[in-house]
Amino acid sequence: MNKRLYELKKETNYCAGVGEIACLLEHIGEAVVLVNGPRFCYLQMKRILQQMLPFSIEDRLYCSDVDENAIVFGTEGKVKKVLRQIKTQKQVITCIGVVNSCAVSLIGDDILGIVAEEIPDVCCLSMESGAMTGDFWDGYNYAFKMVEQAGLKVTFGCLRGYSLCYYNAYYDMQEIRRLLRQGLNLQYQDFPVIASELSQGNEGILASGIPYGYAGTWQWLEKIAKQRNLSTDRLNVLKKESEATYKMFTADELSL
Repeated sequence: MNKRLYELKKETNYCAGVGEIACLLEHIGEAVVLVNGPRFCYLQMKRILQQMLPFSIEDRLYCSDVDENAIVFGTEGKVKKVLRQIKTQKQVITCIGVVNSCAVSLIGDDILGIVAEEIPDVCCLSMESGAMTGDFWDGYNYAFKMVEQAGLKVTFGCLRGYSLCYYNAYYDMQEIRRLLRQGLNLQYQDFPVIASELSQGNEGILASGIPYGYAGTWQWLEKIAKQRNLSTDRLNVLKKESEATYKMFTADELSL
Protein backbone atom coordinates (compact mmCIF):
# COMPACT_ATOMS: atom_id res chain seq x y z
CA MET A 1 0.00 0.00 0.00
CA ASN A 2 1.19 3.51 -0.79
CA LYS A 3 2.78 4.92 2.39
CA ARG A 4 1.10 8.34 2.05
CA LEU A 5 -2.33 6.77 1.57
CA TYR A 6 -1.73 4.61 4.63
CA GLU A 7 -1.00 7.68 6.73
CA LEU A 8 -4.19 9.38 5.54
CA LYS A 9 -6.37 6.34 6.21
CA LYS A 10 -4.72 5.10 9.39
CA GLU A 11 -7.11 4.33 12.26
CA THR A 12 -6.51 3.11 15.81
CA ASN A 13 -9.09 1.43 17.98
CA TYR A 14 -9.22 -0.74 21.08
CA CYS A 15 -11.45 -3.59 22.20
CA ALA A 16 -14.54 -3.18 24.39
CA GLY A 17 -12.65 -4.49 27.41
CA VAL A 18 -10.28 -1.50 27.34
CA GLY A 19 -13.26 0.85 27.13
CA GLU A 20 -14.89 -0.78 30.16
CA ILE A 21 -11.74 -0.50 32.25
CA ALA A 22 -11.08 3.10 31.19
CA CYS A 23 -14.61 4.15 32.11
CA LEU A 24 -14.39 2.70 35.63
CA LEU A 25 -10.88 3.95 36.39
CA GLU A 26 -11.59 7.46 35.07
CA HIS A 27 -15.03 8.01 36.57
CA ILE A 28 -14.98 6.09 39.86
CA GLY A 29 -12.18 7.32 42.09
CA GLU A 30 -11.96 4.30 44.42
CA ALA A 31 -12.80 1.61 41.89
CA VAL A 32 -10.53 -1.33 41.19
CA VAL A 33 -10.75 -3.55 38.13
CA LEU A 34 -9.96 -7.24 37.83
CA VAL A 35 -9.21 -8.49 34.32
CA ASN A 36 -10.49 -12.05 34.49
CA GLY A 37 -8.45 -13.54 31.70
CA PRO A 38 -4.96 -14.56 30.58
CA ARG A 39 -1.97 -12.37 31.43
CA PHE A 40 -1.45 -11.57 27.75
CA CYS A 41 -4.78 -9.70 27.53
CA TYR A 42 -4.10 -7.98 30.84
CA LEU A 43 -0.66 -6.73 29.83
CA GLN A 44 -1.92 -5.43 26.48
CA MET A 45 -4.74 -3.52 28.17
CA LYS A 46 -2.46 -2.23 30.93
CA ARG A 47 0.08 -0.92 28.44
CA ILE A 48 -2.57 1.11 26.63
CA LEU A 49 -4.09 2.46 29.85
CA GLN A 50 -0.73 3.43 31.34
CA GLN A 51 0.22 5.34 28.21
CA MET A 52 -3.02 7.32 28.03
CA LEU A 53 -4.33 7.94 31.54
CA PRO A 54 -2.84 10.88 33.48
CA PHE A 55 -2.81 9.02 36.82
CA SER A 56 -1.31 5.82 38.18
CA ILE A 57 -3.30 2.59 37.83
CA GLU A 58 -0.65 0.34 39.36
CA ASP A 59 -2.68 -0.49 42.49
CA ARG A 60 -6.10 -0.41 40.77
CA LEU A 61 -5.78 -2.95 37.95
CA TYR A 62 -5.44 -6.68 38.67
CA CYS A 63 -5.38 -9.93 36.70
CA SER A 64 -6.66 -13.41 37.55
CA ASP A 65 -4.08 -14.93 35.16
CA VAL A 66 -6.32 -17.79 34.01
CA ASP A 67 -4.80 -20.84 32.35
CA GLU A 68 -6.10 -23.81 30.34
CA ASN A 69 -7.53 -25.54 33.41
CA ALA A 70 -9.51 -22.45 34.42
CA ILE A 71 -10.98 -22.17 30.93
CA VAL A 72 -12.36 -25.72 31.35
CA PHE A 73 -13.26 -25.86 35.03
CA GLY A 74 -14.01 -22.21 35.81
CA THR A 75 -12.16 -19.22 37.24
CA GLU A 76 -13.56 -19.14 40.80
CA GLY A 77 -10.31 -20.15 42.50
CA LYS A 78 -8.26 -17.65 40.48
CA VAL A 79 -10.69 -14.80 41.09
CA LYS A 80 -10.91 -15.43 44.84
CA LYS A 81 -7.12 -15.45 45.13
CA VAL A 82 -6.89 -11.97 43.58
CA LEU A 83 -9.82 -10.67 45.66
CA ARG A 84 -7.96 -11.63 48.84
CA GLN A 85 -4.95 -9.73 47.51
CA ILE A 86 -7.12 -6.67 46.84
CA LYS A 87 -8.49 -6.77 50.39
CA THR A 88 -5.00 -6.62 51.86
CA GLN A 89 -3.78 -3.84 49.54
CA LYS A 90 -6.74 -1.47 49.28
CA GLN A 91 -8.25 0.22 52.35
CA VAL A 92 -11.14 1.95 50.57
CA ILE A 93 -12.97 0.45 47.58
CA THR A 94 -16.07 1.98 46.00
CA CYS A 95 -16.64 -0.85 43.56
CA ILE A 96 -14.95 -3.82 41.94
CA GLY A 97 -15.26 -4.16 38.20
CA VAL A 98 -14.62 -7.61 36.77
CA VAL A 99 -13.90 -7.57 33.04
CA ASN A 100 -14.01 -11.06 31.55
CA SER A 101 -11.85 -11.85 28.54
CA CYS A 102 -13.37 -13.42 25.42
CA ALA A 103 -12.68 -17.02 26.46
CA VAL A 104 -13.81 -16.50 30.06
CA SER A 105 -17.06 -14.93 28.87
CA LEU A 106 -18.02 -18.33 27.45
CA ILE A 107 -17.68 -20.13 30.81
CA GLY A 108 -20.58 -18.50 32.65
CA ASP A 109 -19.04 -18.18 36.12
CA ASP A 110 -21.22 -16.50 38.76
CA ILE A 111 -18.89 -13.54 39.17
CA LEU A 112 -21.26 -11.53 41.37
CA GLY A 113 -21.65 -14.50 43.72
CA ILE A 114 -17.92 -15.16 43.85
CA VAL A 115 -17.12 -11.54 44.71
CA ALA A 116 -19.92 -11.38 47.28
CA GLU A 117 -18.38 -14.33 49.16
CA GLU A 118 -15.02 -12.60 49.51
CA ILE A 119 -15.92 -8.88 49.67
CA PRO A 120 -19.66 -8.73 50.49
CA ASP A 121 -19.94 -5.02 51.29
CA VAL A 122 -18.59 -3.66 47.99
CA CYS A 123 -20.58 -3.14 44.78
CA CYS A 124 -19.46 -5.46 42.01
CA LEU A 125 -19.93 -4.79 38.29
CA SER A 126 -19.49 -7.89 36.15
CA MET A 127 -18.87 -7.14 32.48
CA GLU A 128 -19.07 -10.00 30.01
CA SER A 129 -18.49 -8.20 26.74
CA GLY A 130 -14.75 -8.75 26.45
CA ALA A 131 -13.61 -8.09 22.90
CA MET A 132 -16.45 -9.90 21.16
CA THR A 133 -19.18 -7.27 21.24
CA GLY A 134 -17.59 -4.16 19.84
CA ASP A 135 -14.86 -1.59 20.16
CA PHE A 136 -13.65 0.86 22.79
CA TRP A 137 -16.79 3.02 22.83
CA ASP A 138 -19.13 0.04 23.01
CA GLY A 139 -17.36 -1.14 26.15
CA TYR A 140 -17.15 2.37 27.58
CA ASN A 141 -20.89 2.99 27.16
CA TYR A 142 -21.75 -0.46 28.52
CA ALA A 143 -19.72 0.21 31.66
CA PHE A 144 -21.15 3.71 32.11
CA LYS A 145 -24.70 2.36 31.96
CA MET A 146 -23.82 -0.19 34.64
CA VAL A 147 -22.37 2.60 36.81
CA GLU A 148 -25.60 4.57 36.45
CA GLN A 149 -27.80 1.55 37.15
CA ALA A 150 -25.80 0.76 40.28
CA GLY A 151 -26.26 4.34 41.51
CA LEU A 152 -22.52 4.85 41.96
CA LYS A 153 -21.25 8.38 42.46
CA VAL A 154 -19.04 9.63 39.66
CA THR A 155 -15.99 11.14 41.33
CA PHE A 156 -13.45 11.38 38.51
CA GLY A 157 -14.16 13.23 35.31
CA CYS A 158 -17.49 14.67 34.27
CA LEU A 159 -17.82 13.98 30.55
CA ARG A 160 -19.82 11.00 29.52
CA GLY A 161 -18.59 9.90 26.15
CA TYR A 162 -15.13 11.42 26.52
CA SER A 163 -12.14 9.45 27.70
CA LEU A 164 -8.48 10.41 27.92
CA CYS A 165 -7.70 6.77 27.25
CA TYR A 166 -8.97 6.91 23.68
CA TYR A 167 -6.40 7.30 20.92
CA ASN A 168 -5.28 10.93 20.41
CA ALA A 169 -7.85 12.13 22.96
CA TYR A 170 -5.69 14.91 24.40
CA TYR A 171 -5.34 16.60 21.02
CA ASP A 172 -8.97 15.95 20.13
CA MET A 173 -10.00 17.86 23.25
CA GLN A 174 -7.88 20.82 22.18
CA GLU A 175 -9.73 20.91 18.87
CA ILE A 176 -13.12 20.56 20.60
CA ARG A 177 -12.27 23.56 22.77
CA ARG A 178 -11.41 25.57 19.66
CA LEU A 179 -14.60 24.59 17.84
CA LEU A 180 -16.81 25.49 20.79
CA ARG A 181 -15.04 28.81 21.35
CA GLN A 182 -14.85 29.98 17.73
CA GLY A 183 -18.06 28.47 16.43
CA LEU A 184 -20.50 28.96 19.31
CA ASN A 185 -18.68 31.31 21.72
CA LEU A 186 -18.74 28.63 24.42
CA GLN A 187 -15.89 28.16 26.87
CA TYR A 188 -14.35 24.84 27.87
CA GLN A 189 -16.03 24.92 31.29
CA ASP A 190 -19.38 24.75 29.47
CA PHE A 191 -18.47 21.41 27.95
CA PRO A 192 -19.51 19.15 30.88
CA VAL A 193 -22.95 20.79 30.96
CA ILE A 194 -23.28 20.38 27.19
CA ALA A 195 -22.33 16.72 27.51
CA SER A 196 -24.97 16.19 30.18
CA GLU A 197 -27.68 17.98 28.20
CA LEU A 198 -27.03 16.04 25.01
CA SER A 199 -26.67 12.69 26.77
CA GLN A 200 -30.07 13.18 28.44
CA GLY A 201 -31.51 13.68 24.98
CA ASN A 202 -30.42 10.10 24.14
CA GLU A 203 -29.09 11.27 20.80
CA GLY A 204 -25.80 9.47 21.25
CA ILE A 205 -23.75 12.54 20.40
CA LEU A 206 -21.26 12.25 23.23
CA ALA A 207 -22.38 8.87 24.50
CA SER A 208 -20.77 7.37 21.42
CA GLY A 209 -17.56 9.31 21.65
CA ILE A 210 -16.39 12.70 20.47
CA PRO A 211 -17.54 13.99 17.06
CA TYR A 212 -15.86 12.26 14.15
CA GLY A 213 -15.31 13.41 10.58
CA TYR A 214 -16.46 16.50 8.69
CA ALA A 215 -20.17 15.67 8.59
CA GLY A 216 -20.22 14.28 12.11
CA THR A 217 -18.56 17.38 13.56
CA TRP A 218 -21.04 19.70 11.85
CA GLN A 219 -24.00 17.68 13.05
CA TRP A 220 -22.57 17.81 16.57
CA LEU A 221 -22.10 21.60 16.53
CA GLU A 222 -25.54 22.19 15.01
CA LYS A 223 -27.21 20.04 17.66
CA ILE A 224 -25.46 21.98 20.42
CA ALA A 225 -26.61 25.25 18.86
CA LYS A 226 -30.18 23.96 18.62
CA GLN A 227 -30.13 22.59 22.19
CA ARG A 228 -28.99 25.95 23.56
CA ASN A 229 -30.81 28.24 21.10
CA LEU A 230 -27.51 29.71 19.89
CA SER A 231 -26.85 31.59 16.67
CA THR A 232 -25.05 29.63 13.98
CA ASP A 233 -23.59 32.70 12.27
CA ARG A 234 -20.10 32.10 13.62
CA LEU A 235 -20.18 28.53 12.34
CA ASN A 236 -19.93 29.81 8.76
CA VAL A 237 -16.29 30.81 9.33
CA LEU A 238 -15.49 27.31 10.58
CA LYS A 239 -17.44 25.82 7.69
CA LYS A 240 -15.24 27.59 5.14
CA GLU A 241 -12.16 26.39 7.00
CA SER A 242 -13.50 22.83 7.01
CA GLU A 243 -14.29 22.91 3.29
CA ALA A 244 -10.76 24.11 2.50
CA THR A 245 -9.23 21.37 4.63
CA TYR A 246 -11.47 18.74 3.02
CA LYS A 247 -10.44 19.87 -0.47
CA MET A 248 -6.78 19.72 0.52
CA PHE A 249 -7.08 16.12 1.74
CA THR A 250 -9.11 15.13 -1.31
CA ALA A 251 -6.45 16.62 -3.59
CA ASP A 252 -3.75 14.71 -1.71
CA GLU A 253 -5.62 11.43 -2.17
CA LEU A 254 -6.24 12.02 -5.88
CA SER A 255 -2.57 12.85 -6.46
CA LEU A 256 -1.38 9.51 -5.07
